[in-house]
Amino acid sequence: AITELPDGFYEHEIEIDGVREPLVMRAAVTVHGDEMAVDWEGTSPQVDAAINETWNHAYAMTVYPIKCILSADVPNNDGAYRPVTMKAPAGCLVNAQPPAAVASRQMIGHYIAAVVFGALAKVVPERVLADSGSPAPRIVFTGNHNGRRFGAALTLSGGIGAQATRDGLSAAPFPSNSAGTSAEIVEAGTPL
Repeated sequence: AITELPDGFYEHEIEIDGVREPLVMRAAVTVHGDEMAVDWEGTSPQVDAAINETWNHAYAMTVYPIKCILSADVPNNDGAYRPVTMKAPAGCLVNAQPPAAVASRQMIGHYIAAVVFGALAKVVPERVLADSGSPAPRIVFTGNHNGRRFGAALTLSGGIGAQATRDGLSAAPFPSNSAGTSAEIVEAGTPL
């Protein structure tokens, strides 16, 4: 499937809110024969908040949109991802180094697909998704009620972006498959 793309160098970047200041996510996708490389050089440095990405999660979020574009009908397997490599400078937002906090890495991870799709839109615009309603924010409630600790997390999803031939989906997550907790479960397990 990669060989069907013209060899070339395709870049895209986005600016996101960040914690204290805007952050940049930049990717360059190089297609050469039957291989593809994604380089995150130029992405902002890791921050002192828990939104930093780990290498493994960033790689997964990088190759998944490529798989969706090139071979959505082929089941996921090692061979589907072997021809796609990723580089990310140590200490950048998508390759955080210890002791960087990473507990909410999905906040950055969800933007990765948008950057990869943006780069590939330059070569196969008819195959990419428009930006999705990502990241999927989590609202976390914790406290004490009747002498017992409680916690509940609500996941919100802004929708999946449209494609050239069809509308997107409302209130559905992409690229993850997270779902919201039903109001009844939250009400049964918490004082909310």
